[in-house]
Amino acid sequence: MRIMNSVTLGQRLRLLIKEKEMKQKEIGEALGVKLSTLSGYINDKREPTLASLKEMAGYFNVTVDFLIGYSEERVYNHGHVPEEADMPAEKPENVRHLRKARGVKAGAAAKEEAECAG
Repeated sequence: MRIMNSVTLGQRLRLLIKEKEMKQKEIGEALGVKLSTLSGYINDKREPTLASLKEMAGYFNVTVDFLIGYSEERVYNHGHVPEEADMPAEKPENVRHLRKARGVKAGAAAKEEAECAG
């Protein structure tokens, strides 16, 4: 059963891109997708794969449900946001973008992990 929603993926993407104050080209490069592909998502002309949805959600630090308009909550109720371990290992650039979005410098990543573990 499909839940009807009034907000589309394209509308959410426009909102999130505007909030980041970045150009679509920059977002496409960060996500590793062509501008034409991203434009198709934004204009609701193309549907991304589940893997692409997860990647976009991680990049924007929101849930997939929020991204596709099924929820108004940007993060899960229990406060979970995607961690580096949730990102596909074959795409190390995702980790760099996640760190950049969180303001974590590459050298500080080990320190951040140590603080979380101890």
